[in-house]
Amino acid sequence: MRNKSILFIISVLILALLVSCRNSIIDEPQYEDPDEQALPVAMQPDTLRLLAIGNSFTIDALTFLPYILQRISPQSYVVVGILYTGGAAMSYHLVSFTNNTAYQTYFKWTPEMGIWYKESITLPLFALADERWDYVTLQQVSAHSNDYVTILPYLQPLVDILLNNGYTGHLGWLLTPAYPDGSPRLTNGTMKVDGASVTYTSDEMFAAIAACTQQVMNSGCCDFVLPCGTALQNARHTSLRQYGAWGQLTSDGMHLQSGIPMYVESCAAAMVLLNTAFDKCHLDIQLGQYQIMSRGTQVGMSNDNQDLAVTCAAQAFLNPFTLKVDSSH
Repeated sequence: MRNKSILFIISVLILALLVSCRNSIIDEPQYEDPDEQALPVAMQPDTLRLLAIGNSFTIDALTFLPYILQRISPQSYVVVGILYTGGAAMSYHLVSFTNNTAYQTYFKWTPEMGIWYKESITLPLFALADERWDYVTLQQVSAHSNDYVTILPYLQPLVDILLNNGYTGHLGWLLTPAYPDGSPRLTNGTMKVDGASVTYTSDEMFAAIAACTQQVMNSGCCDFVLPCGTALQNARHTSLRQYGAWGQLTSDGMHLQSGIPMYVESCAAAMVLLNTAFDKCHLDIQLGQYQIMSRGTQVGMSNDNQDLAVTCAAQAFLNPFTLKVDSSH
């Protein structure tokens, strides 16, 4: 009887030991090849995320950007945000970020959505923390885009706020387009330098914007420029200038028409972000897929026109502050 008791106890101990060993094997982390593990989006090495702080000219410049980036760099995880208030100047942006007051709209594009949509929260510090942005761009309102005096008091303080709130990526400047010839804004006193009215042609206004942008870059506050306005001005010296209900690629003498006018600016931005002057990017895309704000019907999006727009953008990428006139197209 005693031997049977001893055998029973030994059997129980062996069973307990086996169960313990089995559990320890189950609980031990199993090795997996790290190359086979999907990294979280926030940790992906090939991210291309841009937050653009601006106004309606920002929308005109970047509407096509995510679609172009996806086509040219399909391996990249692309996110584009536009923090928007109509007519917002640098002074507005500084006050808004200082007080964390809401913008009019926070537009966003992600691969998961595949279209532009509006975020429900439009506070600037929310937008800044919303993604791990690789790039943030600033810009001046078009009527003051030629005058560094209207930028200087606000640029460094605004950059400091971005840095103090944890932004560690690249800071850039969006070079906005000049008004087209025939626009009353070129001659009615809208444009000023040091408070004094000036009269420009479209090319002269572009040259003034480019010179002002060079001053911004010389300040050391920004480390890259998106030459969107340069690409557009190049396009105005080609057959593309015929497009736009108002003319010269605009819908109203100021904002760009949907289609090829917006496409040319977005190509220039994409080249800078990808650091390459690609020579072709054909998009077969309809207005409802990319439209953020109403800018008339889609015009000019033939493959030939897209090729010409890419050429204008490549010239801007290589020469961001200089108009490259090529009237042979």
